[in-house]
Amino acid sequence: MSDPRDQPTQPASETGTARPEGPRVVALTLAFHRDARRVGERALVLEQESGRPVALGRHALELAHPGEAETRPLLDPRISREVAQLTARGGALTVEPASGAALTIDGRPARGRTAIDATALAQGVLIEVSRSALLVAHHATVGARPPRFGITGESLAVDEVRRAIAKVADLAVPVLVRGETGVGKERVARALHDASGRAGAFVAVNVSTLPPSLAAAELFGHARGAFTGAATPRDGLFARADGGTLLLDEVGELPQEVQPMLLRALERGEVRPVGSSEARPVDVRVVSATDADLEAAQARGELREALVHRLRGFEIRVPPLRTRREDIGRLVVELLRQELAPLGEAGRLDVEGRWIEPALMARLVSHAWPGNVRQLRGVLRQLAVTSRGAPALRADASVERALAERAPSERPQAPAPTDDEIHDALRAHDFSFSRAAHALGLSKTALYRRAETHPRIRPASALDAPAIERALAAHGDPEAAAASLEVSARALRLRMAALGISSPPGGASGG
Repeated sequence: MSDPRDQPTQPASETGTARPEGPRVVALTLAFHRDARRVGERALVLEQESGRPVALGRHALELAHPGEAETRPLLDPRISREVAQLTARGGALTVEPASGAALTIDGRPARGRTAIDATALAQGVLIEVSRSALLVAHHATVGARPPRFGITGESLAVDEVRRAIAKVADLAVPVLVRGETGVGKERVARALHDASGRAGAFVAVNVSTLPPSLAAAELFGHARGAFTGAATPRDGLFARADGGTLLLDEVGELPQEVQPMLLRALERGEVRPVGSSEARPVDVRVVSATDADLEAAQARGELREALVHRLRGFEIRVPPLRTRREDIGRLVVELLRQELAPLGEAGRLDVEGRWIEPALMARLVSHAWPGNVRQLRGVLRQLAVTSRGAPALRADASVERALAERAPSERPQAPAPTDDEIHDALRAHDFSFSRAAHALGLSKTALYRRAETHPRIRPASALDAPAIERALAAHGDPEAAAASLEVSARALRLRMAALGISSPPGGASGG
């Protein structure tokens, strides 16, 4: 195969023998085509010593899926034979539209020569061609690629994650996976486990869902009689993950009383069930995940410094979706296929046509996605269901609201809730700390800490038997009694069990 650099009228496909002089080149990735199966194809725009441009048009741009040998042009009759001339230089891209060509760059009509600098390309720039095809201009590399590990995406950022997985997967060190909510941290953790060769199970737990009083027993197990209701011994999550991997999701929410026990497990490779005097050896690879600032929590005294250092044996950062626009088209097709399958409509992506309106796809690619891949999946599920039976996917009011949501960096910062707001939120949510924390925009752990020093909030564990019995006598059931005592019904029932107090006859016993 000849070197594409000897053919200045054609961009290079990644399957050729061309090697750019630098590690990064400019690429164009197809984000929309009438044939959904072509989404994700791309071409490399190699820098020419002569400075001569390459053509963008119906027959002039050769694209291929990464790793595939066969290339093909856009071939859409709605696209002119010549739309623009492209010149790559110094990691930047210059676009010069042909006379009368319908071309937009990030939503703005390209009236004349347009320079796209390297900073913009690092984020991805959307180029719409004749209102019929969408391309994302971005940086890429050629040559050897890391294993895919089941992770969707061809961006530089995703390849960096894959390289990190390949480097650390077979080691025993703890791994901390960091990234915004919804970026796919659990998928990275699963990839680490699958590539590790460990024969044991992959066990995942969201630490923020563990009640502080039960977190130790959930993680490390408990002996018979360790606490009220512990009639039999029980293994914890560490024992279930023995020989495998334990994912501690939202690790920044770990209760303080459990932190020294976790540190011991990491340092010694053993756990001690609650109520037991004997330690049990475990072979567990711990992967932690968080979107929180652990260093700030450490500085506030909420997380032990030694534990943070131990969890961060090796760190992997998962990029937000808005920084890898070139992956969004491929993600849309993959996730849509998954959402359309239960509706019996997955085949609509295998027939050439307007499976989605190009303008809507342009909005999906350009959106900041504050909820990242998780939010994208939710929007696509809404599109799939509401467009059921329609010729193309169209946005409804719910999707419009999602696409109007701003990224975290664009949102105004709300002031910290006051003591009155905290008390009011707890009362409004029947003293459920989970629901109140969500309403206040706090983590459950942060709300527990605020409640500990709140002058009007007392924990159920502070209630004595006479106070509980008076409330039960006055109100008849634990739910009503809990409301009068301003504690959660669940916490009150646990306190009643600890004190040996039974519910009154006919009283409610719901969970």
